[in-house]
Amino acid sequence: EARSRFLLRDQVFEQELEFEYGITPHFALEPGFAVVREPDGDLRYDAFDVEGRFNWGSFTPGRCLPALNVEYEKPNGTAGQLELKFIASRFGRNGSDISLNLNVGRAFSRLEDDPDAEGAHWESELSSGYVHPIIGRGRTARGKAGLEFIHSFHDGQSNLGPVLVY
Repeated sequence: EARSRFLLRDQVFEQELEFEYGITPHFALEPGFAVVREPDGDLRYDAFDVEGRFNWGSFTPGRCLPALNVEYEKPNGTAGQLELKFIASRFGRNGSDISLNLNVGRAFSRLEDDPDAEGAHWESELSSGYVHPIIGRGRTARGKAGLEFIHSFHDGQSNLGPVLVY
């Protein structure tokens, strides 16, 4: 899985790569890393993460598939953070899917005895997305396009952007 972001305001390009390994039909591990290209052109390592994905029920088009992701992320120069993602997805018979996510996370402090230290805080966000097949249909749909909306409860910022899946 690859995610690319260009932050127009900061003139920064971010690239994330995750490698998904399905252990069972209901559990997967996903190690990943991120790099950033700064406005001056320098490319630097930015973070690594590892995520465990759990889902319940069986994949059935037209029905809700609940899931829980547990993720540890370690951005450069931080003590890291733990995040829980509660997910409900519905997959259409035509290959479309819609998802609603509630993410809650806690950044760790470098000073273990000071919970108010820089970086030690709770964050949460709500995200939703929809993709529709553009290459293939149903279970054979390989290319999809859509939109994703993210709202951060921590800073009140909202983002809306395109999603391409292949």
